[in-house]
Amino acid sequence: MQDLRDCFREHPIIASIRNDSDFKYALNSKVAA
Repeated sequence: MQDLRDCFREHPIIASIRNDSDFKYALNSKVAA
């Protein structure tokens, strides 16, 4: 279970959602891609 939590914590999308500015950056990157 710990490995699963580590996976989610390190996942860029999950990490981005936890931080609004990072979320906006990820959203902009997704639009630009």
